[in-house]
Amino acid sequence: MMTNKNKTFEALNSYFLNTATNKINTGYLNDMIFNVFDIEYRHTNGGNGRSKLHYLLTNKKRTNKSLICEAFLRFANQAIENTFYPAVTYATLDHLNKWLKYYGLDYSVFNPLVEELEAMRAEELKNN
Repeated sequence: MMTNKNKTFEALNSYFLNTATNKINTGYLNDMIFNVFDIEYRHTNGGNGRSKLHYLLTNKKRTNKSLICEAFLRFANQAIENTFYPAVTYATLDHLNKWLKYYGLDYSVFNPLVEELEAMRAEELKNN
């Protein structure tokens, strides 16, 4: 698997960078990462009649940050594929960290998503 930081940056910028202000649209970023959970993981079979989302949320060993990192990486790889079809490169967590840092951000940008995941986790555990 080949990686390329520049392609990762370019693909993510094409989705989230407001070129007029040179700032990341953090609300849209949170929405797109939430969609990985709400659309993709909720509709992926995790086995035993449960979704992948159910198993991610009920696994108490997985932190919200690790879940967000996984979803962010998944989105970034899809963005690369959409931007550079056919994709022959992939993002890494290091690329994602550097991209956030380049725009003066860190994983605290995902705090609204953390709150949403906490609520979803509590609901799943209650219904489990």
